[in-house]
Amino acid sequence: MSLASATPEQSLAAAPVLDATGDEPSLDWPDAEYSVSVAGAGGHWQVQHHMSGAAGITELIQAGAAMFAAEARCPRTLFSDLALCQHPTMQLHFDESMTREPVFVVPGVVAVADCDLSTAEAAVIWRRTGSHVPIERGMWLVRGGAVKEDLASSLLLFKIDDGLEDHEMSIGPYEDQDGNTRLLIRIPDAQQPRLGQEAFIAQAWQTALAYLPSCDAFNLESDDDTSNFFAAELEVKLAGMALWNDGAQWDPVRAATRLRGMPLPAPHEAET
Repeated sequence: MSLASATPEQSLAAAPVLDATGDEPSLDWPDAEYSVSVAGAGGHWQVQHHMSGAAGITELIQAGAAMFAAEARCPRTLFSDLALCQHPTMQLHFDESMTREPVFVVPGVVAVADCDLSTAEAAVIWRRTGSHVPIERGMWLVRGGAVKEDLASSLLLFKIDDGLEDHEMSIGPYEDQDGNTRLLIRIPDAQQPRLGQEAFIAQAWQTALAYLPSCDAFNLESDDDTSNFFAAELEVKLAGMALWNDGAQWDPVRAATRLRGMPLPAPHEAET
């Protein structure tokens, strides 16, 4: 069975699932909690899983029999791509040319081997069947709610450029597969590890929004037939602020932090 296509309904075995797709506690794991933080756009996402109260699932992850998962889904193209990681902080990368808006990311935990799941913390009905239940490879043990790509965030695309010096970065427009102009930020390979750092992403957003007034494709005076979809989306997101066609009133730093926010200092940094 393909892990990328596995669903609880397709599996032959029954198992308790930590279902966090709704507002109510999971019936199978009444005392467990699962939440996730998802950030990104295009083909580059970062996913941070948080789980407690389901020791049986945690034990399978620690043993390598299950992994944290993030699946990209595009209903328009039927594209699906699954990333797996044994650590709660993970990256999801896929070929953006295979998708069309909207793109969803579905987080959770997937069994990667046939194994036995402890039901010590599961609902009473599962404990009555025994202390363990068999799990098949490919089963989703945790399901989080699908996260839709933020269209404003998808304005930016990062690309590695071997022609840049290690300390350089460049920016310019490009047209995506739907004919909308987006912004391409090129960075050298030496800077790639920083793509997971919130401060670096915030800096990139400030750079991108400072660039907007000089980019014809983001001219807010264009008629409806030629206006840029992403320009219109940003205009809505930044309602109440002076925009990039307002000359000296345009504040790209404030706009960037309105969209993304600045990471707060770590507690030990605040004390110094």
